[in-house]
Amino acid sequence: MIAVIGLGVAHAIGVSPQMTLINDRCGETVRRSARRRQSVSFGLVERLGTITGPILLSAMIALSGFMSAFVALALVHVCDDDVVHAAAVVVRPRGRPVEIA
Repeated sequence: MIAVIGLGVAHAIGVSPQMTLINDRCGETVRRSARRRQSVSFGLVERLGTITGPILLSAMIALSGFMSAFVALALVHVCDDDVVHAAAVVVRPRGRPVEIA
């Protein structure tokens, strides 16, 4: 029960700043489209990840064992970081510094 409460608190602490950051950093997109639609889209993707992540990981553990699932997840995480970093470098506008809140 303590783990479930801790997970809920961590989720509550993490999602609020994410929503603020999305609205703040994606200001151009938010201004062009409805703010509500952006928030709903982000919330949908975030919730899908929150739901499917544990399901996929538990299926991986059941099929291949804990260590194999851990290694596979670590490799996916490393590749994902590289893709996100490359996309950020390509998409970042030239001439303006990136502000970190």
